[in-house]
Amino acid sequence: MNGNRVIALALVITVLLAGCSSIDSLTGSSTPTEAESTATETETATATETSTPTATSTQVVKTPAPTATARPTGTWTEPATPKAPEDKNDNRIKSAKIINKKKASDGNGYTDFDVQVNANTLFDNIDPTPSVDGEPYIVVEINGEIVARDEVNLRKDGSFTIDVRPGALEQFDSGTLKVSATLYDEDHKHDDIYGTWSGTVEYTSS
Repeated sequence: MNGNRVIALALVITVLLAGCSSIDSLTGSSTPTEAESTATETETATATETSTPTATSTQVVKTPAPTATARPTGTWTEPATPKAPEDKNDNRIKSAKIINKKKASDGNGYTDFDVQVNANTLFDNIDPTPSVDGEPYIVVEINGEIVARDEVNLRKDGSFTIDVRPGALEQFDSGTLKVSATLYDEDHKHDDIYGTWSGTVEYTSS
């Protein structure tokens, strides 16, 4: 009898506990709470850029290269003729040659040239007046025509280039030209001859 009561009581307690559990499950509430985090970003970007262009513009000055000076062609004037030349039979011209030759475009002959003379022009006490030095000059002739006359310095062993201007050559036709160089001493009455050289050159009229 007591055993049956105990069992019955245990069943009743079990039923009650089960009922309470059902009620809690029906009335239970779930309130999710989400905490919103507010992200506060404070950006303090203070970018200070100081750009001060200091580039200095440098002006480049170009110096033109030296330009070769063209020899004048139409300004030639026939030089003065020596005064009553007298040959002193004292050849002071040691040598001479034709230089600065400009080849013709067709390869035949030359269109321009000069004459180089090596001579002793140290004319000490040769003038009639005592203790007076001479006044040497060189004359270049082509086919007997005077084309150049240059005063030269007093030199025991001098080398002198006599410029033959293109304008002086215009009077000649193409072919072989006879070129001569003569050393003179200028005087009042007579210009004395102190040596002569001669040669030839093939000339092409431009």
